[in-house]
Amino acid sequence: MVIRSVALFMGLPTLIQLISFLPESVLLWFDPRGHAFKKFRKLATDNISQAKRDKEKDIKTGLSGDDRGSLFHYIVSSSSMPVSEQSTERLAKEAQVLLGAGTASTARTLDVTVYYILANQHVRTRIMEELAAPMSDFPDVFPSLATLRSSPYLQAVIKEGLRYVSDVCASGAGLQRVDSGLLMG
Repeated sequence: MVIRSVALFMGLPTLIQLISFLPESVLLWFDPRGHAFKKFRKLATDNISQAKRDKEKDIKTGLSGDDRGSLFHYIVSSSSMPVSEQSTERLAKEAQVLLGAGTASTARTLDVTVYYILANQHVRTRIMEELAAPMSDFPDVFPSLATLRSSPYLQAVIKEGLRYVSDVCASGAGLQRVDSGLLMG
């Protein structure tokens, strides 16, 4: 539901503002899958609050918490973002934007690439032949990332999926196809 509604929200940004006035219970009744976002928002809010508590503790003790590794710790402790813009609500919304950006684009890329593989028997067969040796002991042994990266046809299909989705999402302003000398068909 969320991924399918991204285009609607991009085309009608004021719709997000209007929906924000609805009670959460109404939105969750309308689409129960929204519970995942509610959980994520709570997790983000908890992490932001913890980062703020850690900053206060660091100020009191004179220590630096720069090594905690959390994006929220960095923002509240070290970034140049004004404190006035570091409200928990605002940072939680930023976290949701990051999640949405990573989720929608990745899901779209996987959808298109997997469809392309399944819709084209010759592509599916060639990938299966190329991965037969690296995947021979799967699921007991997972092939290493280096092994998968050294599979030229798999890499070509992944790059073609990224190129195609980039082109579709950018309304024709996507990546050009570059001939690496590898026969794609």
